[in-house]
Amino acid sequence: MSEETRIEDQAVNAYLRLLEVPKRTGRRLTVEQLDERIKTATEPVARIELIQQRMDLLTIQANQEAEEAVTEAFVKYAPGFIARKNITYGAWREMGVPPEMLARIGYGRVKAEPTGEKRTRHQRTPEFYAEVYRVFQAAGAGPDAYQAVAQHFGYQPGYVPAVIAKAVDAHQVATGNA
Repeated sequence: MSEETRIEDQAVNAYLRLLEVPKRTGRRLTVEQLDERIKTATEPVARIELIQQRMDLLTIQANQEAEEAVTEAFVKYAPGFIARKNITYGAWREMGVPPEMLARIGYGRVKAEPTGEKRTRHQRTPEFYAEVYRVFQAAGAGPDAYQAVAQHFGYQPGYVPAVIAKAVDAHQVATGNA
């Protein structure tokens, strides 16, 4: 295993572990607010609880800086990991990676450029089916060819819409190549 591969694996693993940590919810006090409450607390038990809350808050703030570093490492190394392991968009989403993060690493769903006209789904015309099958055959007609067809029609790697797969299958049945 090369050094680059090892670093990619570690960056992705660290980010995925970060996603498993439950996020803190509720009202968040600042260190200054806690310091003020500590000064005004009259009971020793209340004061020690506030001191502990302040210490916990400082730890959380330090962890947030570490989380930012882990996220930046993921952004830097995930594209190489994806290319090497061929992990699909759906698998990343099922693991809990937000779509915004996937878009940040260049692995988001493709959006059409605004052209002023309403975007419609692929028209299921004979020409569309023929173009799909032509690209499929040119790509070697194997499992990876579906990816090539999807990319030809503007989809991101790892995502093959059902219309592409159905078009290939329909053309193969119609031409007797199934």
